[in-house]
Amino acid sequence: MRSLTLSFSLHLLAGLLLFFSPWARPHLPEKIRPVFLISLGRASSPLDTSLSKKREEKSKVLEKKVPPIEEEKGIEIILGKRVEERLKEIEAKGQKLEYREEKTEKEVTKESLSLEEASARISEAGVEATVISEAGFVFGWYFTLLEKRITEAWQPPAGSLSTDKEVILSFSLTREGKVKNILIKKSSDFPSFDHSAFRAIEDIVDLPPLPSIWDKEELQIIVTFKAL
Repeated sequence: MRSLTLSFSLHLLAGLLLFFSPWARPHLPEKIRPVFLISLGRASSPLDTSLSKKREEKSKVLEKKVPPIEEEKGIEIILGKRVEERLKEIEAKGQKLEYREEKTEKEVTKESLSLEEASARISEAGVEATVISEAGFVFGWYFTLLEKRITEAWQPPAGSLSTDKEVILSFSLTREGKVKNILIKKSSDFPSFDHSAFRAIEDIVDLPPLPSIWDKEELQIIVTFKAL
């Protein structure tokens, strides 16, 4: 009986020692973190790659359609050639204009004899035509040609030399060398004489365009036809 009591006492003492001993206690964490269970559900369907494929195909088509951009040096060469060609065209046109005006002056010089002949014919008939151009028109060759055309076209009526007669007309020359707006500013009181002067202006032909450096669209002219 004593041995049983002694054994029980020893076991009880050993259990108490184990329970109250600090090194025998389990070391639990200071904070306990909660754990959540998440349901993943069903597996998702495979990604649809058709849209990305379409985009890739579209980009390939655009790459084929767009021509490759030339290098900067190549572009500069092309632009330079175009500028040079344009400058040559402008220079060629300028040379043609200058040549045309120079040629017209030469033609007028050659025709000076015929102008003198026409003036002599008018003087012999006892009449004269005086041409006055707008102020600032300094192109003598054009003025000479205009005077020649008027003198050639004027045919004074027969029997108009018995008394002094004078008719003054005005008209405009367009930039193209066309006559317009013929007006009798002063009548001679002889219809046949006035009519001959009017017809002389009306029949002016073969006038070249006004000089290119004339800065107006028209040129005003006054002509006096007189029987001496």
